[in-house]
Amino acid sequence: MSRRLPPDPDLDEIFDDDPQLERFAAILRSTQLREPPLDPAFRSGLRRRLLTQAFERSNRPQRGSWLSGLFRPPAFALGAAAVGAVLLGVFFVQLLNPAYPSTVVVTTDARPTAAIDPSRPITLSFNQPMDHRSVESSISIQPATQVSYTWQGNNLLIQPVGNQLAPNTQYHVTIAAAAATPKGQTLGEAKTILVLTAPAPSPQPQPSPSPSPQAPAITGEKQLASPAARVVGWSPDAKTLYYLAPNGDLDAIGADGSGSRTLHQQVSLAAVSPAGGVVFGSAGKVQAITPDGSLSLLDNAPADAIFFQGSKTLELRGANIYQAGGQAPVATITEPFKAAFPAPDGNHLIYRNAAGRTVLLNLNSPQVTAWNQSTSGTITWAPDSNHVAYVAGGGLQVTTPDGSSATQVASPVRDGAEVAWSAQDLLLVTMEPGLAAVHSDGSGFTQLSQEEYGGPVWAGSATSFAFLRQGALSSATVSSAGGSGLALNAGAKLVSDFMAARVKGDSTAALAFLNDSGKQAFSGGSRLLVTGDPRLARFYFVSSQVGPEGTPTLHYVVRLVLAKHSSEVAYLDETITVLRDPARGLLLIDSDSAGPQRDLGKGPTVLSVDVTKPGHVTVFLDSDLNSATVAGNVTLTGADGKPVSVQMVYANRAITVTASGLQAGEHYKLAVTSGLADINGQPLSAEYDLDFVAVG
Repeated sequence: MSRRLPPDPDLDEIFDDDPQLERFAAILRSTQLREPPLDPAFRSGLRRRLLTQAFERSNRPQRGSWLSGLFRPPAFALGAAAVGAVLLGVFFVQLLNPAYPSTVVVTTDARPTAAIDPSRPITLSFNQPMDHRSVESSISIQPATQVSYTWQGNNLLIQPVGNQLAPNTQYHVTIAAAAATPKGQTLGEAKTILVLTAPAPSPQPQPSPSPSPQAPAITGEKQLASPAARVVGWSPDAKTLYYLAPNGDLDAIGADGSGSRTLHQQVSLAAVSPAGGVVFGSAGKVQAITPDGSLSLLDNAPADAIFFQGSKTLELRGANIYQAGGQAPVATITEPFKAAFPAPDGNHLIYRNAAGRTVLLNLNSPQVTAWNQSTSGTITWAPDSNHVAYVAGGGLQVTTPDGSSATQVASPVRDGAEVAWSAQDLLLVTMEPGLAAVHSDGSGFTQLSQEEYGGPVWAGSATSFAFLRQGALSSATVSSAGGSGLALNAGAKLVSDFMAARVKGDSTAALAFLNDSGKQAFSGGSRLLVTGDPRLARFYFVSSQVGPEGTPTLHYVVRLVLAKHSSEVAYLDETITVLRDPARGLLLIDSDSAGPQRDLGKGPTVLSVDVTKPGHVTVFLDSDLNSATVAGNVTLTGADGKPVSVQMVYANRAITVTASGLQAGEHYKLAVTSGLADINGQPLSAEYDLDFVAVG
């Protein structure tokens, strides 16, 4: 909104007789005022001052010098008024019509590598007012997207017609050099803005077509000894069981119930050595007894905990950790603490400080890591020392030793519940009442019994465990302890960690997620790390599914996105198979096969495929499509190569394929061909194929 200066008769009278002054008056008259106008009092005061000075000078006494003619009224009055008018004109022109920057600049609040919510519009910010039509007509977007424009001051909001950008997509928004201001000043050169969108929520899979594995069950239960106060542990060969009696005796008994004997009296704590035998504390000393009964003194000092680091025996005494027989501590807890939980490999220890904070201590360096979450009960380590379990928030939580990635795997679980973790990755959890079993990925939860099973302790890599019931020592076997139904989310977590290590360039960490077969797939290391230019910038899941009947496997298609600087330029897909390693009971990557590298920005690209719903396959793309090109360019065929009759619906960059004839557990092939085109006529960047197993 603007207006011209109002007429001023008094100032006009000063300018009337001089063409030069009249020119300045014309400038003033043509000046466009921007709202809000100047303070009227200021303008009135300036006008009054000009007129007063002109009047005073016109009435001064004349002098006889040669300059008198110059300052004689009305000449001087006209000159002074002219100078004032010029100053006034310059003032008004500069203040009321400020100059805009000489260069048009456009920016965005989104960063090329920081993903935004797909429901959020793309915002372009200009450093000065722009001609809206000029800007909108100069914009091109890849992938092809139908959009609407909304201006908020100098900010342009670009919103997809469907109100959602494609997930997992880097948009290239180019503003042509011709984009101009209302006065015709152009951008000068084309500008491309990069905007990355976040992943969409993972689809929730339907029940697996694979048959449910046999649920774990307790068998072979038998009472071994009575009375008993605490299970110490099993010998490495699982043939002998050590326990503490209520009177403080350290006793041993065969797994078959034979050979009961007392090893030592007045024992306060004990731990089974990985080499066999027991190390124990008694009468203020630390001693060791071998399987053949030989006794040796390790330290003349009491210990609060005994654990092992390889062949070394470590003792916690107060706040210090000593190697048995050593004089100097190997590590120290530097703050008051209430409980300590050493790792099976002896390289770390978790303690709970006086304030209740849980802290991880590295025994091989002074490094400590405080957890963000609080804990209260016992912390149980996995046999491989890579994870821990604890009870919090009414559920059993599994996390890494630094507490950074906690996942609830069972609920409800009471506070104070006892947990035992087997080498087959099965966790026994005391319930109220009874005993339950669950894998560390949350799969295969089973209520084993309603009976009492106090202080359960697994027998090494075997399927037997010992427990206390009504003051007696007993043992039992868990059948199918190594079996499990496989959960897609657990496998996805493994694959995500594996891929994250590859993005970081950490081959050592990446190899830890592979079994021997998986390592063979990456032999030579050339494919494990994607180096050079373009580099591996990020990854995302294209599809996931449970393996067919009789093959307890998980299958994922993962897209590796390659970038030059911050611009994503290409991708390649890898098909990854995950299974549970029978020796360690852990989920590991068993195989990996890579497809060809494809260019980005050359037409529509398939982003993901959902095959988790019976009778349906949904294909998600990054571009708005020409709907007339959908029919005939998305097909399904059976294992025999014959086409499957389908119906298709296209909406919001998604093609939903309905095929009522899909048989659960059968193999099918999805094909998306290059006849599919976007709204700009660009064909599919590359034909996409996916082999999958139908769910029921």
